[in-house]
Parts: sequence; C-alpha cells; structure tokens
Amino acid sequence: MSKPLTIWRDFWRCAHRGASGWAPENTLAAMHLALQMGANSLELDVHLSSDHEPVVLHDDTLDRTTNGSGLVRQYSLVELQKLDAGSWFGAEFSGEKLPTLQQVIDQTGKARLNIEIKGGADTAIVAEAVVAQIRANKAEKRSLVTSFDEQALQAVKQIAPQIPVGLIAFNRRPDLLTGDWEAVSCHYEFVDEPFVRAVRDSGKHLLVWTVNEIDEMRRLLNLDVDGMISNYPDRLQCACENRKTT
Repeated sequence: MSKPLTIWRDFWRCAHRGASGWAPENTLAAMHLALQMGANSLELDVHLSSDHEPVVLHDDTLDRTTNGSGLVRQYSLVELQKLDAGSWFGAEFSGEKLPTLQQVIDQTGKARLNIEIKGGADTAIVAEAVVAQIRANKAEKRSLVTSFDEQALQAVKQIAPQIPVGLIAFNRRPDLLTGDWEAVSCHYEFVDEPFVRAVRDSGKHLLVWTVNEIDEMRRLLNLDVDGMISNYPDRLQCACENRKTT
C-alpha cells in the first residue's frame, strides 16, 4: 500500500467537530474558530441527505443538535439547510446552518480534513459520495477518511486507492495494526509507549482522540504520536507551543 506522505508532513492539531468545546459542533462557526485557534486539521462527520448530498452532522438523527427531528436521510438538502444548528449551544449561534461537505472544503483553506463515515447499511453509498466530493475539489492531498466500520474504509479504497483511510478504535482489536488502512485513530486511554512503538513498527500512523486536558496532551506529545483530536484546539496549540519552548 502506498502512503501519501503529504498528509503526514507535520503534527495534526485536529479540532474535533471543529472547536466543539467553544461552538456548536460540526458547524462552519466551529470550523472557522478552530482554525483561528491554531488547528491545522479538522475532524467532521458525514451523513447523506435524501438526495444523497454529504451533510456534516455527527448523529444520524437531527434531534440533539438542530431544531429538527427524525433521521437525516429522510430530508433533502434544501430541507436540512433550513434548520437551526446553533441555538442549542448558545443564543449567539442562532441561525447557524448544517454545512455540506462541499462548504467545509470550500471554506477551510488548506486545512487537512479528517472525514468520518458512520457505519450502516448505506456505507458504500456514503463512501462513494464522499470520494466524489474529495475528487471534484482535488482535495486528495488534504483528506483522510476514517470510520469505525471497516467496510466503509474498504469501500473508499475500492473507489479511490490513493485516498488515505484510518480505522477508528475504542480498543486494541486484533487486526488494528494489520488491516488495509494507513492510519489508526485511537482513544487516548489505551495509548502508551509500547502501543506507539507497535504502531510505528506496523508502518501506520497514529491519531489520538478525544484529548481535552493539557496534562494528557503533554503525555501524548512526549510519546510522539502523529496527531491529536481535541474539542479545544486552543489548548492543543498551547501544549504544542509549550513543548517547543521547554
């Protein structure tokens, strides 16, 4: 498997659903704020509308983070973008819309994108739509597609072998370091020095999630992981700067 080195050129300061500690998750407001706070990469989640447009939202339902209700896939893009995706977080974000993947690509400059595909019966369809957007925008060199679902990664590789993919894991599943993916994205609690060494020996790259406390960031920086995903990109930027000066 060939590895596109460009995407791993430096440490990933990756904002989890944007700066989701400070702004409504997976909105353009959260993405823009993350970049202002020093993030060089953005993690986001994708579902499809009823007309197969990739929409940026974590849950498969609208209830938690919008004023809508029901399954995302039951609504057209036009209907979804009429919803308020910001008021639940704070009045100052009232009227914030659900962005499309296209809008995120358009409005985030050269930032790297960690695009998570959720598992499910329509995994292959979602993968095809995501790859089409990446290709149409010539964003292959700034995109990593990740998922808990191995079938989603396989679907991406079948369509576009050159796009790097990463398996997300809660634990050390047996095939974590042997599967057909360039990266693993792991929960911080099981990342230690032997594990990092094992990842290195496997030839894969390691992202760690979701790291929100400065002390934990410092520990992982000392382990020399390839990147961290945080709700608070300002804290992560601070931890990285402090490491450089000590």
